[in-house]
Amino acid sequence: MDKKGIRTFLAITVLASYAIQALVIWMRPLAILSYLLLVVPVVAAWVAARVSGDASHPPVRLRGFRKGSLVRIAIVVPLVFVGIYVITTILGFSRPDWRLGELMAKLPSPDELNWPPRLRPAYPVVFLGLTFGISAVLGPTLYALLALGNEYGWRGYLLPRLMPLGPWRAYIIVGLFWGATFAPWLGHGYAGTRLAVQILCVLALAIVLSALLGEIRRRSGNVVLSAVCLGCICCQATTLWRYFFPPGATVTFPWGGALGVVAIIVWAVVALFPGFVFGPLKPSTETTPTTQQA
Repeated sequence: MDKKGIRTFLAITVLASYAIQALVIWMRPLAILSYLLLVVPVVAAWVAARVSGDASHPPVRLRGFRKGSLVRIAIVVPLVFVGIYVITTILGFSRPDWRLGELMAKLPSPDELNWPPRLRPAYPVVFLGLTFGISAVLGPTLYALLALGNEYGWRGYLLPRLMPLGPWRAYIIVGLFWGATFAPWLGHGYAGTRLAVQILCVLALAIVLSALLGEIRRRSGNVVLSAVCLGCICCQATTLWRYFFPPGATVTFPWGGALGVVAIIVWAVVALFPGFVFGPLKPSTETTPTTQQA
C-alpha cells in the first residue's frame, strides 16, 4: 500500500480545503475562491504521486467507457430524485410548491413577456419543464466537467491505493475524508445539536455516495462515469428540486432532517445495486490511458 502517497494526498486536500473555506466564510467578497476546491484534489494527486514515487498503480483513465452507460446515468439520476421526493411526499416529510413561487419571483411576469392570457395558468409548468430540461443537460456536461477534478483525486488517485483494504472499507475511508473536507462549509451557521446532526448527515451521505461512485469507478475502470454521476446529482440537488420543494416547505436537501435520511437510504440502495440501476458498467474495448501517472 502506498502509505506515503495516501498521507500526502489527504494532508494537502484536507488542509487546503479547510483554508479555502475558512477564507471564504470570513471574507465573503472572496467567494470566487471557492472554485479552487474543484482543483485541490487534482493538485494533491499530482504532488502525492511525485512525493511517493510509487509507480505500481496504472494512470488515471479518462477514456474507455461505454457511452451507453453515460446516457443511462444521466437518465437514471433524475429518476432517483423523483423517487426520493415521491417517498418523502407520501410520508409527509415534504410538500411541493405547485405554483413555484420562489422560481416565479425570479422570472419576468407573464405581462412582461406578453404571455397569451389563456396560457398564463400554464406559465409555471412551462418554466418547470424548461428547468428540468436544462438541469438534465447541465448535469452530465458542465457539472460533470466541474466534478472531474474531484473524481480524479478521490476516485482516480486515492481509491485504488486503499483497495488492498477491501472495496467497501476503502469506500468508507474515502467517504469520511471526502465529506470531512466540506464539513466546515456545510456546517457553517449551525451550532450545538443541529451542527452535530448536520455533520453526521454530511458524512453519512458522503460515505454512501463514495460507495456509489467507487463502484462506478471500479466497474467502468475510469473516472468519467463517476464524474458524470456526481455532476448529475449535484445539478439536480441545486436546481430543479429546490424550486419545486423550497426550503420553506420542506427540510433542506440533502444534508439534514427526514428528507436527508430518506435520500441517504435511497442512494445506499443504489450503491448496493449499481449494475441493476445503471446497467452494465464494463469498460469498452478502448484502453488507451489519456492522463499522466497519478
